[in-house]
Formats: sequence, C-alpha cells, structure tokens
Amino acid sequence: MSIPCHACEKGLDPSHDEYYYCPVCENPRILYCNWCEPRDERCPVCGGNLDFHRLSTTRRAFFNPATRGLLGF
Repeated sequence: MSIPCHACEKGLDPSHDEYYYCPVCENPRILYCNWCEPRDERCPVCGGNLDFHRLSTTRRAFFNPATRGLLGF
C-alpha cells in the first residue's frame, strides 16, 4: 500500500522507502519523499517535528547487485 508524498504526490511505501514523516498525525499520515525534503522540519498540520524513516534492509539488498543473490533472485 502506498501513501502519497504531501508535496509532490509520489507514492511511498511506508514499510520500505525513505521518507520524512510526522509521528503524531495518523489520519491522514503526513509523509514527504526523500526528494521533497521539507524546508521547514515541522508538520504543516500539527506543527510537530518531522522524523526520518531510513530505507529498509530488504530494499537496500534488492538494489545492491552484490547482495541481490542472497534474496533468492
């Protein structure tokens, strides 16, 4: 399930992609993709600080040719 970036509407997979997010706002979730790094590090809805979610280990291994074979591809 993808959630659109708050700035550019690009679909983000919350389980695997890198993004900035508001830990307070749950519905709707406020996410910014890595390319749309927010200039203001505050949530536009609640004013709370944004946190950063790193790329998952599975996604990093999938895009790295040296480790892709370990995933069974």
